[in-house]
Amino acid sequence: PPARPVRLLADAASAPRAAALEAALHAAGCTVQRHPLEEAQHLPPRLLAGCTVLALAAPPAAALAATLAQITALAEAARGRAGGFALITGDAATQPEAAALLGLGRVLANEMPELKLRRIALHPGLPAAEAAARLLPELDGPEPELALTPAARLAPRLRPGGLPPLPRGAGRLVVRQPGQLGSLAWAPQEPTEAARLGAQEVVIRVEAAGLNFRDLMWAQGLLPEEALLLGFAGPTLGMEMAGVVEQAGPQSGFAPGDAVFGFAPAALASRVRTHAAAIARLPRGLGFAAAATVPVAFLTAVYALEECARLRPGETVLVHGGAGAVGLAALQVA
Repeated sequence: PPARPVRLLADAASAPRAAALEAALHAAGCTVQRHPLEEAQHLPPRLLAGCTVLALAAPPAAALAATLAQITALAEAARGRAGGFALITGDAATQPEAAALLGLGRVLANEMPELKLRRIALHPGLPAAEAAARLLPELDGPEPELALTPAARLAPRLRPGGLPPLPRGAGRLVVRQPGQLGSLAWAPQEPTEAARLGAQEVVIRVEAAGLNFRDLMWAQGLLPEEALLLGFAGPTLGMEMAGVVEQAGPQSGFAPGDAVFGFAPAALASRVRTHAAAIARLPRGLGFAAAATVPVAFLTAVYALEECARLRPGETVLVHGGAGAVGLAALQVA
């Protein structure tokens, strides 16, 4: 159970579970103060200082908008003050209102990392007393998101899979039928002979590749092939990557073993062949995965703002889409 004092807020529909949880917390030696969730927007932030905040919500559809606003206000008040925050909802798999609350919880966890906001979904088949007993050890636990059912404790996990294994040797990702994501597959790559390498070309073993909206649109058949023909990467999947030079042309300025990042056609592959002018050495402290996200977004932003717009101190930039890669890069450049 939480080591800090607890502020427990619950809506009317969650009252039985809130009462059972309050009793379990008292029995475990916790100091608990309970409030209706409707008071969240008027609760003085000082009351949340150093507390673990528990919000229980299971609103009907008509009250969902108000509940979302109350949870947001509570998170704002707890931000930078509370020692922890747990949002406890119903079964997101079967209850749309619970799914909406879970979605809000994920947004708040991203935007307010200092809250350490945890999301716990309770199956409706769990009796209040059992739900309280199951909740108690989870309130300060390590899992950011959980679902408790009568038969299981479920935590989301990202596991590799979804694509067939790489072919022996090297492979590159291809979409065999544009518009059908199920047709994504690995195609074998022929080794590049050093004798056929251009004087300013390099072959790179890819450690990480960036995924761009262009790739998604091409794989879904939303871009005609002629729209990509004149581009640097052509009608292929992937255009930015980071990795290690395996072969280098005599005028490339690179040598085998160099860690690099930059642009390459068909970059979603084991190995790529690209022009030396399209890559740069990896700066110290920048890992392969982070470096693979830099070229498209930042070169676009730097070229647009510094080269085309000739941006100077004191000027103002309007970024229409500030949440995407290029928009985020433009904010940093500006």
